[in-house]
Amino acid sequence: MQTFIILALTFLAGYYGSKYFTTPVVKNGQSRPNRFPTFHIGRIQILPRFGFRAKNSVILFHHWFYLPIFIIGAVVLYDNIVHLTSFKIATGASVGSALQGLTYKDRFKFKHPQPKS
Repeated sequence: MQTFIILALTFLAGYYGSKYFTTPVVKNGQSRPNRFPTFHIGRIQILPRFGFRAKNSVILFHHWFYLPIFIIGAVVLYDNIVHLTSFKIATGASVGSALQGLTYKDRFKFKHPQPKS
C-alpha cells in the first residue's frame, strides 16, 4: 500500500510539474515557450528540451521519450534498484511527466526545421 501511495503522489507531481514547466509564459508582453532557460553546448541543446542541430533541421527528443529510457536503463544496470524508495519516486515522477508529454499535438514529431538566426 505504501508503494502505491508513493507512486500515485509522485505520478501526480511529475504530471503537474511537467505541465507547469512546459506551459508557455507571457511576461511583460514577451512570450516564452516555457519556464526553462535555454542551455546548449555547441550543436547539442540540453534545456528546455534535449536535441541537436542537424544540417537543415533540429532533432528533438521529447521528455515522454527519454524519461522512460532512463528508468528502464536503471533497472537493467542495477539489480536491486526497484526496492529503493528513491527509485519509486523517480519512476512515478518520470511516468507522470512522460504521460503529460503525450498530451501535446506534436508529441511524435522529432524532426523540426531549423529556426532562422
